Amino acid sequence: MALKDDFLVYLESHGISQSQAAKALGYSPAVITAYKQGTYAGRVDKLEADIASWLERELTRSTILDIPILETTLLKQVSSACDIAYEEKDIAVIVGYAGCGKSVALRDYVRRHQDRVYYLEANKATSLHVLIMRLGEMLGLSLKGNAADVTARIGAFLKGRDTLLIVDQADDLPDSALEYLRQIIFDEGQTGLVLVGLTKLAGQIMNARNDHDQLLSRVGLYVRLPALEVEDISRVIRNVWPSLNNEVEKTFVEKSTLRMRAENRPSLRRLTKIMKRANRIMYKNKLDLPTTEIVEHAARFIMNQEL
Repeated sequence: MALKDDFLVYLESHGISQSQAAKALGYSPAVITAYKQGTYAGRVDKLEADIASWLERELTRSTILDIPILETTLLKQVSSACDIAYEEKDIAVIVGYAGCGKSVALRDYVRRHQDRVYYLEANKATSLHVLIMRLGEMLGLSLKGNAADVTARIGAFLKGRDTLLIVDQADDLPDSALEYLRQIIFDEGQTGLVLVGLTKLAGQIMNARNDHDQLLSRVGLYVRLPALEVEDISRVIRNVWPSLNNEVEKTFVEKSTLRMRAENRPSLRRLTKIMKRANRIMYKNKLDLPTTEIVEHAARFIMNQEL
């Protein structure tokens, strides 16, 4: 099949418009239309070289490993805490170190309970005003008027509804935003609230200087997630490659261990990156299983403190 046919078939089978393809290739839609019709007056050889490179990148991306979610101890703890906050309309605070799988567990919970859960991921730019607007938009409310107007709509919308709000990376929120969640979502909206973040979130709430006495007194469940077990790391690896050599599995475990200050901790996030990169190398080299050399190469340029 000619390159043009491959290109057009790929666009149709993946629901990619000619305009989208043109933008990705760095050409105007008119160029792609002319190429399709055989009337392109420019350098066809250069255009086809760009198309061939783009198709190769797209095919490589399509092989990115989809790592299944396993029911680890951490996932069970996160799910149980969310259930309690929902059923008891309480506040749960969940903390754990970076890369342990908190967000993966939360997204899995949200996926399984889409009908009753709202999920918001905060960041350093989430000021109180930004939080109010994002909540209003997420709930499908009008953002007209000032912050007080939107706040009134949020409280009225939530009150009486059987739902739960999960805020991930809540440790990035300013103190005023944390108090807003306590007052408007929990107190006024009578809605279960789950605050999730790094371990510093607990310190932020319990720090007397931050004046979170009202929030602290309302927290009905505090979960400090344990470090990921090596057995969980091994289960994730074996679930993808059941016949993997033991030495290769050992290398995966070693390379996914993250140096966090004074501790060495298995990191699900780091493992995922290494597995996906190893799978990409395997695809390019037409291999069925990763080797020790591939795992070492995949992990070589991931930032970490020396172990």
